[in-house]
Amino acid sequence: MSNVAVADASPGMRSLIRPMGSFHPVDGDGWLVNDTRADHVPVALRDRLIDFFDDCFGAALVAVYVRGSVARGTAVAGVSDLDAFAVVADGTEPVCPHLPSDTLAQFQASAPGLIDFELNVCRRDDVVRNYFSTWAFLVKTQSARIHGEDLAAGLQPYRVGPHLMAEAMYLPLRMRDYAARIASDNSPAQATATCQWMMKAVVRAAFDLTMDRAGLYTRDLYPCWQTFSQFYPTRADDCERALRWAIAPDHNTTAHRALVDDFATWIGQEGVRLVQAHGIDLSRYEL
Repeated sequence: MSNVAVADASPGMRSLIRPMGSFHPVDGDGWLVNDTRADHVPVALRDRLIDFFDDCFGAALVAVYVRGSVARGTAVAGVSDLDAFAVVADGTEPVCPHLPSDTLAQFQASAPGLIDFELNVCRRDDVVRNYFSTWAFLVKTQSARIHGEDLAAGLQPYRVGPHLMAEAMYLPLRMRDYAARIASDNSPAQATATCQWMMKAVVRAAFDLTMDRAGLYTRDLYPCWQTFSQFYPTRADDCERALRWAIAPDHNTTAHRALVDDFATWIGQEGVRLVQAHGIDLSRYEL
């Protein structure tokens, strides 16, 4: 067991952990099946997203995708958030402008059950050039196109296995970003937001360590924790702490940092061991 000093789980915090989420479907040969659909996204929300990205990029806008629980039709009111991204023409700066407060209010009105809205941008080349690009993987396996070019049609499928351990591979980079964030702005509101972002990454990276044996894929937090606990029972409590903070973040940066320094560092080390064991070439991967 870990010797990190963190707060014990209270009954109230434990009750926040509910058996929600699922694994992505696979076909008979083990290839991931994209079970998202554009019609799962409310029409008003689709229109708002397309209008926002069109205002930002105009003729350079190639496509708009929604991923995650909203696109799968499994969003839970008061729990789920929106993950959407624009694909823009090569040569365009892939930077998502700040979401104005009035636009955010419009998003919230069109999807009142969602608790947060995360918008991102990538170039078309980021999707189609490299099979090992995170963007290619997201488009092919877990995103619904709501506007523009169907980029998924030209991408190769993905089979579940250790080569999909992107969250574990990138965790050391996120740890450095995490340290920079809490150093630059540690106000209670920002510390709480950073806590949730980092703890989601930790839980998903922990699950990645099991993909060589579990033969499953998910980004949903509960099945990530549950599966990790089966394969790594001696670190299950650490993953549960990360899960609780991902669900109900707070601004206790000292406790968060202790868990990250110990548990996330261990995940990174175990990830390196698995990468070496499976002969994975990290130079091919792009975040």
